[in-house]
Amino acid sequence: MNEQDMSRALLEQHFDIAFAAPDGIKKLRELILTLAMQGKLVPQDPNDQPASELLKDIEAEKRKLVKAGKIREQKPLPDIKPEDVPYELPVGWEWVRLGQVSDYNGRKNSTSGEIAVDTWLLDLEDIEKDTSRIIYRAKYSERLSTSTKSTFQKGDVLYGKLRPYLNKVVVADADGVCTTEIIPIVPLSAIDSQFLRGLLKRPTFLTHVDSLMYGVKMPRLGTDDAVKSIHPLPPLAEQKRIVAKIDQLMARCDELEKLRAERESKQSVLLNAVMSLM
Repeated sequence: MNEQDMSRALLEQHFDIAFAAPDGIKKLRELILTLAMQGKLVPQDPNDQPASELLKDIEAEKRKLVKAGKIREQKPLPDIKPEDVPYELPVGWEWVRLGQVSDYNGRKNSTSGEIAVDTWLLDLEDIEKDTSRIIYRAKYSERLSTSTKSTFQKGDVLYGKLRPYLNKVVVADADGVCTTEIIPIVPLSAIDSQFLRGLLKRPTFLTHVDSLMYGVKMPRLGTDDAVKSIHPLPPLAEQKRIVAKIDQLMARCDELEKLRAERESKQSVLLNAVMSLM
């Protein structure tokens, strides 16, 4: 049995027990992301362009963007040493720092007078903890705040840097503005937006962030720590296969959550009926 088959068997086992355990579905979601970001969720294809080639393309892309004034020139990032990496990657993957594959906080800020009233305004409270679902979409006219906002564009990864343990990471499906506690991360061409979202939501990164947060009342992740954070990068084609598999498995988790909610609702109705007879 190869590694992917073993991982599939492990997942099926956890799907069987997740429904019964109080935090089983949450743990199942974490396992899916862990296996995905270790290259154990889908098979590798030797015909994929390796990530090492993607990194060469990124450097050329960055030079063009800097020359065109579209991104700022970045300070050199430290090399990744063998002792910095937690495990061995599959063939064709590379360890990278976040700043290598994206422009962190890479959009301009806007003041209140520059924002149209029908612009989507995203606050941290609009994002559900852990699942990162958008639970409310407000227009700027609903929250006429005078504070400076960060702009973002469709496809940007929006990372909640305030209380990052709440695990709020969204891929924007439209342009808009957000509180400056949400950081727009602009992916470069070598990384899929949804894959980058998965990297930022994986359990090992959350644990890493917990060790770096500063501020007692309003803990947050600093820009330098975020840019230097280390992540696994597979070939672009494999990234897309991984995202498709994650979506499929997360949909199954959603179904389990719905079934559990229905069961708990029926149990509550039954209990209330019994109590009314007492």
